[in-house]
Amino acid sequence: MFKRAPRTIRGLSLVVAGVSCLLTLVVGVMTFSLVHHEIERQLDRRIELETQALLGTYRRTDFETLVREVDDRARSAARGTIGYLSGRSETDSRMGYLVVDAEGRRRGGDFDGAMPKAGWSEFARYRRPDGSAGVAQAMNLALDGGGRLVVVADRSALMAVDRKMIRLALMQVGLVAAVAVLATFWFGRVVQRRLESIHGAAGDIMAGDLSRRMPLDGSDGEFDQLAKVLNQMLVRIEDLMSNLKQVSGDIAHDLRTPLTRLRARLEDLDTAGTQAIDPDGLEGALREVDELQALLSGLLALSEIEGHSVRDRFAPVDLAAAIADLAEAYEPDFEAAGQRLITDLALAQVRGDRPLLLQALSNLLDNSLTHAGTGAQVRLAVSTQARRVRIDFGDDGPGVPSQARERIFQRFVRLDPSRSAPGHGLGLATVAAIIEAHGGSIRVVPSERGLVYVIDLPALEDR
Repeated sequence: MFKRAPRTIRGLSLVVAGVSCLLTLVVGVMTFSLVHHEIERQLDRRIELETQALLGTYRRTDFETLVREVDDRARSAARGTIGYLSGRSETDSRMGYLVVDAEGRRRGGDFDGAMPKAGWSEFARYRRPDGSAGVAQAMNLALDGGGRLVVVADRSALMAVDRKMIRLALMQVGLVAAVAVLATFWFGRVVQRRLESIHGAAGDIMAGDLSRRMPLDGSDGEFDQLAKVLNQMLVRIEDLMSNLKQVSGDIAHDLRTPLTRLRARLEDLDTAGTQAIDPDGLEGALREVDELQALLSGLLALSEIEGHSVRDRFAPVDLAAAIADLAEAYEPDFEAAGQRLITDLALAQVRGDRPLLLQALSNLLDNSLTHAGTGAQVRLAVSTQARRVRIDFGDDGPGVPSQARERIFQRFVRLDPSRSAPGHGLGLATVAAIIEAHGGSIRVVPSERGLVYVIDLPALEDR
């Protein structure tokens, strides 16, 4: 049913204006109907009171007295002086009377018109004393002793009120239509200008200007809120594009070095001939292949984690027990490196993938083993508060520069500019991806010495 509904700003503006006019017309019709029926009710009540008064006179006296009373009332030209009749002329508000006897002869009254039908008549036509044609509301009742009594009231006042109300309603509809059209076209123009500015900015962005942002007018209205959200999205896209360029260069660099070495080793093996294969050269070539496989495997694993498909495997994990087992497994490595691992584990449960969580902590432990240096102390603590689990991990090694703290969780980020040190810069990126997939966060906190991480995870809720 909405297939043909207008979808342009101009079309929607016209629809709003049309609906406003229609609603105004409906309200006008309802108001007219209520007022008209109320005035008509008062007119009927006026006739009824006159009729009851005359019938009372007839029942207390006789027919001839009724005739005289009717003639007296006709000569007095009774008319209304209050309510909707206030200020009306005598002609517009006068009453009319007619009395006929049992033989149908006219005996009294001033009503000049055809005998109305028995009972109520809404439109009884008659001639006024001044000769003009009129329409009256009439009541025609049979008298007990024969004959009929007719009492009428002129409808001119009612019809005049009706005409005024119709004119007023038409003026109101016209005024509302004019205001609605102007307001909706003004609104449409404002919306169109904002959309045109957004459209222009979007066109520049599509053309390659990723630094362009959606315009704001400072009103903090709905369009400004939308523009702010779009600008945040554009900042994120620009960061992702920049990161993609950096990652592409880093991947090319990390792949080029082992491939170059692998090609050189294979050329040496080819030159030596099949009878004189160097075992060390063959072993080196295999190491290069293993390094390439490790790099690609790390990238695939990281992509899987960032895709959040691992959440399908989530189950309750006793984090304290898992970390205790991990620390016990790493204890010989720390002793061999001349370092000390200290744990402070409170009871804590999370919902997640146990091997992945242990892999994240293993990457942190491996970093400390590699970079903290001999004699370093590594501290791993678990605590819970307010339905959150906090993991504090730190060492007193050399740490990282403050300006690099936000970068170390990105892919292929290595603080060695020459990139000659072992590794591919995926360890901390994998840690951050695992923690994020579990609904948590990891950050580096300032410390006087060494490097301190804080991991925040949602605790397992009791079911």
